[in-house]
Amino acid sequence: MLDEGDFVKLDEPIASLETGKAAVDIKATVAGKIIKLHAKVGATVLVGNDFAVIDETQAGPAVSTAPAAPKAETKEAPAAPKAEEKKEELTKPKEAPKTEKKPEPMPVIELKASKGTREVRKVPLSKLRQTAAQRLKEAQNTYAMLTTFNECDMTALTALRKDLSEEFNKVHGARLGFMSAFVRASVMSLQKFPAINASIEGKEIVYHDYMDVSVAVSAPKGLLVPVLRNCESMSFADVEKV
Repeated sequence: MLDEGDFVKLDEPIASLETGKAAVDIKATVAGKIIKLHAKVGATVLVGNDFAVIDETQAGPAVSTAPAAPKAETKEAPAAPKAEEKKEELTKPKEAPKTEKKPEPMPVIELKASKGTREVRKVPLSKLRQTAAQRLKEAQNTYAMLTTFNECDMTALTALRKDLSEEFNKVHGARLGFMSAFVRASVMSLQKFPAINASIEGKEIVYHDYMDVSVAVSAPKGLLVPVLRNCESMSFADVEKV
């Protein structure tokens, strides 16, 4: 957003106005100097009200468009080498040609788990995103939701579980199931796409730096859904022991 005292051209955007459906640029209807703004950043602007006062009599600073004259280059003639320098040059051993250094491989970025922190990051929502979130929540409360199922090739995981099941049970005292792999895959996905692990509180979007995963398990009294806290710091064995 431009400020009072700035110069604008015709049709140059002065500020951006957010409505409930879109963001619209407010453009200058004349060229000149902004001498008064009737609204500040974050304020509500009513339709039909004046937004800015522009003085057409004051033009912006003149900018020269003429190309600069090229400067004459003066080259000094190289001085003739002295006899001593020539002798030193002849007796100086030639350096071995330098070999080109091969480019280093790109580092592999690993997703490291945090150490059980419960930190969050709050980011203010724009008016447009507030309206979108409100409409989506209303749709969720009003209309039936759709559940999708995606197929995944589990051949490699099944073979790994078969090979390590007995040893895993001896070391950790727990059976190696599929749930630990599902939880770990969920954690890696949330670390890669943190917006999925966010929530909306009032006029802010809250990003959670930790991953809590609910897992449905069968119990004698029926189906239970315990919540595993800070799954980003849990190993396969930690999940299977719960």
